[in-house]
Amino acid sequence: MPARATPQHTGPAQAATGQDAGSRRPLLPYAKDRLGSIESAVHLGFAVLLVASVVRYVLRHSPADNVLVLGLATAASLLYAVVALLSARDRHSVTWVVGLVGVWAVLVVAAPSFAWCSFALFFLCRSALRGAVSYILAAAITVATAAGLFRLGNGTDVAMLLGPLAVGTMLTLIYDRIQADAGEQRRLNAEVSLAQGQLAASERRAGTIAERERVSREIHDTVTQGLASSLLLLEAAGRGWPAAAARDRLRQATDLLRANLAETRSLVHELASPG
Repeated sequence: MPARATPQHTGPAQAATGQDAGSRRPLLPYAKDRLGSIESAVHLGFAVLLVASVVRYVLRHSPADNVLVLGLATAASLLYAVVALLSARDRHSVTWVVGLVGVWAVLVVAAPSFAWCSFALFFLCRSALRGAVSYILAAAITVATAAGLFRLGNGTDVAMLLGPLAVGTMLTLIYDRIQADAGEQRRLNAEVSLAQGQLAASERRAGTIAERERVSREIHDTVTQGLASSLLLLEAAGRGWPAAAARDRLRQATDLLRANLAETRSLVHELASPG
C-alpha cells in the first residue's frame, strides 16, 4: 500500500506571518510601552532640570537661604522617585502624590528657580493618577508655578502669571490626547488579537474536519474493503470445506485480515498524540 503522510494544515494567516496560533504576536505595539518611553524621558528631564535649578539657586543665594530650599528640593526629589516607582509598578497612591505636590508648591513659591521642573512634575502627576484628582493636582502645580514666577517678577509681570496657566492648559489638552490615542490603540490591538484567535480556531476546525475526512476515506478504501473480502472468502471456504480450494480461500482470508490489522494499527498510531 502507498505510504501516507499526515497533511499539515496551514492557514493563510500562518502562511503570511510564518507563525502558528500559539506564537503569533500582536500586530500593533502596546501603547503602554510607548507611554513608558515618554515617562522615562520625563524622569530624565526632571533630574537634569533639578540639578540645573539647584546649581542656579546656590550660585545666586547665600548659604543661609540655601538650607531650607535645598531641604525642600531634596524632599521633593525623594517623593518624586517614590511616586515614579509606584507608578511604574501600577501602584498609584494619592497620598504620595499629594505630598509631592504640596512640597513642590512650597518650593516653587519660595524659589521660582525650580519652576522649570514643574513640566516633569505635571506629567508624573497625570500618569500616576486618573480622574478628577489628577486634574486638581495638575492645576495646583500650575497655579503654584504661576505664583512663584509672578513673585519672581515682583508682582508686576503679568506674563509670568498668565504664561504658566496657558502652558498648563495646553499640556493638559496634549496629555489627554495622548491618553485617548493610547486607549484607541489598545482597543485596536485587542480587536486584532481577538480576530487572530478566531482565525486560528477556524483553521484548527477546518484542519480537524479535513483530517476526519481523510481518515474516513482511508478506512473505507482499505480496512472496510479488506474485511468485506475476508468475509466473502470465509463464507466460500465454509461452503466448500474441507476441499483444497476452501483451504486456499481460508489462507487468503487470513492474509487479508493480517493486512487489515496492520493497516488499522497504522491508522491508530497516526492519529495518536505524540505523548
